[in-house]
Amino acid sequence: MDNVRSVDILAGIPWSIIFMYSLWLICLGFLRREHDAVKKEILISWELPKHLYVKLNVDGSARGQPEMATVGGVITDEVGNWLLGFNYKIGISCSLQVELWALYWGLTLCWDKGFRKVQVESDSLLAVQKISNQSLQPKQNAGLLKCIRELFQRSWDCTLTHIHREANQCANWMATHHENLPLGLHIMILHHLVLVQFYLQIV
Repeated sequence: MDNVRSVDILAGIPWSIIFMYSLWLICLGFLRREHDAVKKEILISWELPKHLYVKLNVDGSARGQPEMATVGGVITDEVGNWLLGFNYKIGISCSLQVELWALYWGLTLCWDKGFRKVQVESDSLLAVQKISNQSLQPKQNAGLLKCIRELFQRSWDCTLTHIHREANQCANWMATHHENLPLGLHIMILHHLVLVQFYLQIV
């Protein structure tokens, strides 16, 4: 946790970002080995998106009393390369609401970045059910649900699937390891990863 909270700067890059992307590279290598293996003993694992699609994995975390909430997500291409990561510290929220906010911000970023073939995955079965079942009109979070459904109805190929938490660990990490960040949206894009990869090669 000290690595995540560190404010040190190395080669012009905050150490917390170097540490985060180093873990991502380790995680990506593990996922690729699992995907390419002929025999798989692990039944639950993250899977690559379809050809020409990107995959958006999102998660939300609410901790403490009161519950301070952060959402996070990762967008990857069809071979598992990092395209964009994000987290949004939204303040006090409940568990369902924070999962819905994760979907909202992930979908909004995908649309704004021009991705039009998107597979969305969340490990919150309740959130997926409330969004997918159009007949449900709950009083709580009604406005947020309406916004999310409208995002899905835009002119793009965008699907939503529930997955197990074990297959959503990278998004979970993004949502749970940024306690030192201020409120608001924080985006990690490809050039951050390139800088970190370069740094790791020269040290």
